[in-house]
Amino acid sequence: MHNVGVLGLRFAAATIFALCAVPSSGYADFIADGNRYCSAGGNPSTTADTVSGSLLAVDDVQLVMVSPSPSHHVASNCYGSFGTANSSPATEASAINEIFGPDFVYLDKTGGGSNPAGLGGVEFKVHTLGGSDGAPGLWAVTWEGAPAEDIVVDLVALLVGGNNNAAYLLSNVLISTDAAFGIGAFDIQFFNGSGLNAKCYSHDNEHDWDKHDNKRHKKYSASYGGSQHKDNKNKKDDENKKDHEKDCKPKQPSLSHLTLFGRIVPTIEVPEPASMTMFGAGLLGLWALRRRRR
Repeated sequence: MHNVGVLGLRFAAATIFALCAVPSSGYADFIADGNRYCSAGGNPSTTADTVSGSLLAVDDVQLVMVSPSPSHHVASNCYGSFGTANSSPATEASAINEIFGPDFVYLDKTGGGSNPAGLGGVEFKVHTLGGSDGAPGLWAVTWEGAPAEDIVVDLVALLVGGNNNAAYLLSNVLISTDAAFGIGAFDIQFFNGSGLNAKCYSHDNEHDWDKHDNKRHKKYSASYGGSQHKDNKNKKDDENKKDHEKDCKPKQPSLSHLTLFGRIVPTIEVPEPASMTMFGAGLLGLWALRRRRR
C-alpha cells in the first residue's frame, strides 16, 4: 500500500509538471519577422519586396500635436501585416513589445476601455472616423487633464482589420503641458486574410476563364445550334466573369479598431553651464597639480 501511495504521488507530481511545462497560447512567443518592417528594404518609405502583397509605408499613419507650437509626426517605422491569436490588450501589447522593443503599455482602443494608469499619470483616449473598405480615415488622441510637466513618448498605432494588423511607430512625440490634443490620418494598406475570396477556386478550372468560356460555348452551340441562344449564354458568361474577377480582387478590410500603445522616452539631463564651468576648473586643477609633481 505504501508503494502504491508513493507511485500515486509521483504520478500527480509528474502530471502537474507536464501541465506547467506546456507553452501558453497567444502571442507570448511572438517572433518578429525582420522582413516585415517598413525599413527592411533599406528605404524607410516602403516595405521590402519580400513581404508578399504589402503596400505598407510609414506615411500611412500621421499625427499632429495641437498646441501653441504644433508638431507633425510621420511614423518612423511600421510592421505588417500580421495576425494575433486574439485582439485582447495583453495579446496585442505582447506582440508590439516584440516588434518595436520593450516597455510599451496599452493605452486605449476604439470600442474598448482605456488604461487609467496611462503614461506619467496621464490617461490617454483614442478616437477614429472613417476607414471603411480600406478607405483613409482620421484618428485623434486626447487625454484626461494636462501632464504636470512636458513628457516625450513613443506611440504605436495598431490598425486592425479583418484578421490582419499593421503597427506604426511614432517616435519622440512631445506631450507638452499646453498641448490640447493630437489629430491625424490613417490609411489601411494591407489585405484581409490571403487577399482572395475563397470562392475564386471553388472549381479546378474556374480561374481559367478562357478555357472555361470556350468549353461552355462549344457545349451551347452543339446542344442548341442557334446563334441567338449562344449569344445569350455568352452574355451571361461575360457577366459571370466580371462578377468573378470582382470577387477575386484583393480586398482591403474596414477598420475593426485602432489600439494605442505608448512608452515614456527617458530624458538625458544636460549639465548646466555653471556645472560645466566647475567641472572644467576641476580638470584644469588636476592638470596643474600633475605638472607640479613632474
